[in-house]
Amino acid sequence: MANVVHPIRIYSLSNYTINEKDPLSEPPRTNNNQFQLLKEDYAKIGMRRTLRAVMLVHNHGHPNILLLKENRPNNSFFKLPGGELEPGESDAHGMNRLMNKLFGRVPEPREWSIMDNVAQWWRPRFDNNQYPYLPVHCTKPVELTTVFLVKLEEKWDFFVPSNYKLMAVPLFTLYENKEEYGPIMSNLPSQLSKFTPDVILN
Repeated sequence: MANVVHPIRIYSLSNYTINEKDPLSEPPRTNNNQFQLLKEDYAKIGMRRTLRAVMLVHNHGHPNILLLKENRPNNSFFKLPGGELEPGESDAHGMNRLMNKLFGRVPEPREWSIMDNVAQWWRPRFDNNQYPYLPVHCTKPVELTTVFLVKLEEKWDFFVPSNYKLMAVPLFTLYENKEEYGPIMSNLPSQLSKFTPDVILN
């Protein structure tokens, strides 16, 4: 059986400029309000559909993923860029809307290069547990998170809300580090192994 190779070009972190823009208005993240909002959404529209973006860069040849970190004291919470889809919204339209909201500059929306579906994670109940499969006993999951690989151009300007930091985290730091990064991010190094990195050195 022939191996299927998925090459992807990865450019240096130094190719990208990170600028600051006005903060995003969001409620503070706690388990209590997170699941309360999820319950309210579920009562209105049913299962929440969430998208997350994986953007790869390299730092001295080592592949890194760009993660967001809330810019506040004593915070250790990282997340993949993304957000929630609107009812009836397609993945492609939603990802472009969310990425421009996070990193774009009005009135200059960009078309982001959405490549592959890397993973899907299901949340059966209103708690922290998420699984890369739908448990057989669960007929009404409350959230589906889909992770997409988003290809970066060789040069790019990011405009990051001032209440966040955009940070490059090495794959070897994420690998199986569930305690610090959670199940979705800690599994990414394994899930990305189907792609062949073409590291472009400056």
